[in-house]
Amino acid sequence: MALAVFILAARAELPMHARFDVSEAALNRVADEYLATGATGGGPDDWAGLYHVDDVYLRGDCVFVVTGGSFLVGPSGFARCDGGAPTKPQGYHSFDHFEGRWWKFTVYT
Repeated sequence: MALAVFILAARAELPMHARFDVSEAALNRVADEYLATGATGGGPDDWAGLYHVDDVYLRGDCVFVVTGGSFLVGPSGFARCDGGAPTKPQGYHSFDHFEGRWWKFTVYT
């Protein structure tokens, strides 16, 4: 039973990791541009690979790239943390390591 649950969980994560892998270079460009210029994105044509960029902001050593969300959950997306493993920001529902310097997050509204 535990093996079946693990396999189902791994299969659910596979599409997200594949989409991220295709988009990682573009997400890095968005984070680098924000650090250099303060550009926040959010226009209808603001895409980072396969993700629409709704907003970009800095919190501590992390650049947050908002790529989704809803009125029930709030903003969600990826945070690139260049200063190592961050602490979970206050008010964030989830803040979990994804891969490399990237973390995934969801904010309560």
